[in-house]
Amino acid sequence: DVMNGTTIPGYETLAATRLNYAGYETQIIPSERQDYAYSVLIDKTAVQDRNFSSPILNVMGMLPGSLISSPDPNSASHYLLILGYDYQPCFSPEQMTE
Repeated sequence: DVMNGTTIPGYETLAATRLNYAGYETQIIPSERQDYAYSVLIDKTAVQDRNFSSPILNVMGMLPGSLISSPDPNSASHYLLILGYDYQPCFSPEQMTE
């Protein structure tokens, strides 16, 4: 899931497109807040394996400290990406490793 935590329109679409380009299936969901200073990736999986979350962080240009572990066996999605004001929507596809 991708959620725009800012007031900047279109961030969620740009991030979802980037993830789709990298081979991830995404769904945009509405945000209850628009005051996130920093982007975070919430790992909802039971396993919490960095071999799966690190490539997502890499694709999004995020640092490992942006990962929040929050296992949720009832979640329909494995990850929730909340975009903050630090999100950089421009990227070079040739620099993606996944």
